[in-house]
Amino acid sequence: MTERNRGRKLTLMENGVSKWRIALLEGASEAERFAARELQEHLELVGGVKLPIVEAAADARDARAAAEIRIGCARDLAAEEGDLAPEEAELGSEEYIVRTAGDRMVIAGGRPRGALYGVYAFLERELGVRWFTPSVTHAPKRETVEIDGGLNFREQPAFEYRDVYFTEANQSPLWSVRNRINGHHKKLDATMGGGVQYAGPFVHSFDQLVPVKEYYDEHPEYFS
Repeated sequence: MTERNRGRKLTLMENGVSKWRIALLEGASEAERFAARELQEHLELVGGVKLPIVEAAADARDARAAAEIRIGCARDLAAEEGDLAPEEAELGSEEYIVRTAGDRMVIAGGRPRGALYGVYAFLERELGVRWFTPSVTHAPKRETVEIDGGLNFREQPAFEYRDVYFTEANQSPLWSVRNRINGHHKKLDATMGGGVQYAGPFVHSFDQLVPVKEYYDEHPEYFS
């Protein structure tokens, strides 16, 4: 589901200056902390300002820092007044919501990978960031970085398992997670939200499932 209500522009950075910061809830997971660092790194690439990351819950709600990007588990953010509605507390493991409200943006997701994927979706959709190869990142530079004050979208990947099987992808977990690849070849640790692994035979498994010695004589039509 995607919703967008065009609103006033929110200025994240202008001429090397920003009043914004990135806020994590107390008890944030490894992947949510990594999501904050990824957002910090890419915003600096685009706008030239390294936003501070605040991890303490008390600081995260400090009235002096109303302009903040809050990253976290949807269940926890739904408990915070005004961030998410109660019915949005339970998101899928890779589902996320990106929303602006006043001088605040929320990137919330299910665990383990939802909030992290929300960060990457925001960077792609709103700032034009792309990860073409493990060594080539496209981050369009701007003197003024603005986002839509009516930003509001909720998404999740269409397929449970996503993999591309070539050397660079297999050797770069970072490139894989940035492109939301979650296959078991990618060595994705807890920091990157882990990946999807299926029990039992994975590929080249036809003879294990339908042994030729057992079934061929009676059902040759099973076999090519």
